[in-house]
Amino acid sequence: MPPRGKELSKDLKDAIIKLYKESKSQRQIAKIIGKSPATLQKIIEKFQAEGNTLNKPRTGRPPIFTDQERQEGFLPSFGLALCLCCSVSPSTFQSINQPNCACDSISIIEEINQPQYFCRSQ
Repeated sequence: MPPRGKELSKDLKDAIIKLYKESKSQRQIAKIIGKSPATLQKIIEKFQAEGNTLNKPRTGRPPIFTDQERQEGFLPSFGLALCLCCSVSPSTFQSINQPNCACDSISIIEEINQPQYFCRSQ
């Protein structure tokens, strides 16, 4: 089952492990830290199994926009809406969007189906 709340910081997890190594009980640590004993038990079990307290990367769909594209504000608002509704990458939309272009989703999809857009640029 995936985590339901916020992830605990590495510093907090390290503090829990330090107290555990000092032979404190899980209930004592729970009172000191302010977390439930079940949370502490999971952290300690993970530490014993893996030897570290690092969080695993989260899975899911990759973002549509790169960090650079998001910072630059690369498209006007109409382009952004088309980009989101058509699931077109921003860089692809930029490369086909021209001033005299009819900006609707059908023309964008037709343009994307051209052979030069089959591979995404890195």
